[in-house]
Amino acid sequence: AALFGRSFLSLKLNPTPNIGTKRESPIKIQTNNTFSNIIMCLHLINNLQDKSISLPLTYKQFDCLGIQALINRLVRRNLHEFATKLTKFLNIPADEGENRILVQWAVQEINNPTNTNEESISEIIKSRLENVSGIPFIEIIGAAFLAKKTIVVRRLLDVKVTINDQVDILLTLGDKEEALQRALKSENTDLVLYVLMRIKADESLTDYMLRLKKLKSLPINLHLE
Repeated sequence: AALFGRSFLSLKLNPTPNIGTKRESPIKIQTNNTFSNIIMCLHLINNLQDKSISLPLTYKQFDCLGIQALINRLVRRNLHEFATKLTKFLNIPADEGENRILVQWAVQEINNPTNTNEESISEIIKSRLENVSGIPFIEIIGAAFLAKKTIVVRRLLDVKVTINDQVDILLTLGDKEEALQRALKSENTDLVLYVLMRIKADESLTDYMLRLKKLKSLPINLHLE
């Protein structure tokens, strides 16, 4: 079968080596890579036909569909584990493969109408993704915000989210006090000023001045301003 398959390749798999040189022919390298890629794809296509996946494709269909579109189909079928194995099998970079799949899984968990316990959703996402490097939690938080699941948003704020993004999200949620406290804790003067200006725009001057008087941890350079 292998010999039969080789006959369809336009290049010879084993060209006659040049006498007196140890360098491998570029044609041989290219052909071997092509052969390996085809075998890898055929192995994957065979796995797609399994009953647990039920996604039969011809090689031509697979080639036209593309890897990313195939991953999207698997994710829509909730076959996240198989999709993740596929990305590892094909050596796809994590940010384009495994991490993207995990983010989509988290978003599906958030948008699942049967998942009404926001505390439980938060814990499931945190326990699975907290120790995975490179996960853009801000995207997951954005999905939770759009789904109006504010508890999920708050629970995920402390998981690998920059202080600037934390403050912006809290201000969007209307939690001015928490946003200000986090900004003060960061000791970032520019960030504190940014929060104060946002608060000032929403409050009367009297309320704003009273808020400033209550703050004991305000940086001295802000007092001077």
